[in-house]
Amino acid sequence: MNTKRKRKGKGKATRKGGKSVALSSKVVRTRTIRQRVKLPAAPEIVYKALTHSERHEAFTGAAAYFPAQLGEEMSAYGGYITGKVLGLFPGRGFVQTWRTTEWPVGSEDSRLEIILEPAGKGTRLTMIHSRLPLEFAPIYARGWRVHYWKPLRQYLSKQMKKENRRSGK
Repeated sequence: MNTKRKRKGKGKATRKGGKSVALSSKVVRTRTIRQRVKLPAAPEIVYKALTHSERHEAFTGAAAYFPAQLGEEMSAYGGYITGKVLGLFPGRGFVQTWRTTEWPVGSEDSRLEIILEPAGKGTRLTMIHSRLPLEFAPIYARGWRVHYWKPLRQYLSKQMKKENRRSGK
């Protein structure tokens, strides 16, 4: 766990591991979450599930908008999550800013990086979610597992079964 301390009087942050962000005289302590999951579909299919609005909605059950252009705003879970697309790497991953409606006032957006790599017949997804406000990190770490990776795995399993039936495998 990252620990940070505020230097008295000058409003500047000192840090001991991790990152602190100074906002005037307030220091927002942050943390990075790293998760790795194995998914039962090729990286190209996983990429489309995460970055195509209709497919994203299909596995989350909530409204989503994911633009195809850099610099545009994205949203997920009916606007609970918002951000800006910073990088798109079809079949390999993406980078975006990220925040929720619960974000602490004065906190900068976090950064979400998704890396997709072939792993046997599936994909190894690595998520690096940095600059999260420290108090929310455990909540969002669980949220990723419960609200993203589990339903995404179920969605992809169903998609692969349909594909296998169509191709006669």
